[in-house]
Amino acid sequence: MASDVTGVSVRQMLEAIVREEGTPLTLAELAQGRVRAKIPTLRLALDGRVQAYHRFLIHEILEHIASLERAIQRAQGASAEQMAAHTEAANLLMTLPAAGPTSIAAILSEIGADMTRFASADHLASWAGLCPGNKVSGGKRLSGKTPRANK
Repeated sequence: MASDVTGVSVRQMLEAIVREEGTPLTLAELAQGRVRAKIPTLRLALDGRVQAYHRFLIHEILEHIASLERAIQRAQGASAEQMAAHTEAANLLMTLPAAGPTSIAAILSEIGADMTRFASADHLASWAGLCPGNKVSGGKRLSGKTPRANK
């Protein structure tokens, strides 16, 4: 079944239901891509009694999803603007293994591009919680657990 309401096929079907257009047969034909393989199941699933309040709720949910998508686009735009100011640092972080745009943005948002606040790389690693503990008492090592750090 088609469970992703953000997909093109399902979105078109739901919008057609809200507009009171089509029968289960014609609605199922709106399927695109891999969802077309599920047309017989879609026809069965789309056969039902949709009342006015169902259409209202579907419309409201679709509007909410569209609103959230617009908010995500605005946040991504603002993030891109902030990242543009730190291109040099981002390019340097890209040399890290498994570093991608999302992880680089997270690192720069947490730490920033100004490394002068850390006395050394060891201080940065300790602040990030990447250093194992070194609790020694009476010549015995008591704990090697990595301490909690700023999440």
